[in-house]
Amino acid sequence: YDAYVEDPLARMEMTPAGFAGITQTILSLAQDICDGKVVFLLEGGYHLKGLQTCVLKSLDELTEHGSPPRAWRSSELFEVIQAKSKVNFEPYWKVF
Repeated sequence: YDAYVEDPLARMEMTPAGFAGITQTILSLAQDICDGKVVFLLEGGYHLKGLQTCVLKSLDELTEHGSPPRAWRSSELFEVIQAKSKVNFEPYWKVF
């Protein structure tokens, strides 16, 4: 979310509506390419109010403007990745 219009470092001109539009585009492409599967990771964004607003715009698109997301189904692979992530990140962050 560094691209936010008021972010002090990136100096880009992305508005909250722009982040909503990018999310819509990603979701549309995901439908065509990978059965609608997407992963979003939050990194960056140094204007905290803008970060909040832009993330909420993205979440609105991901949840179809407030509709609950699809049910989560874990898998063995996910459990392995989660366990390894916890071991690697726990010294630095409180994880899970």
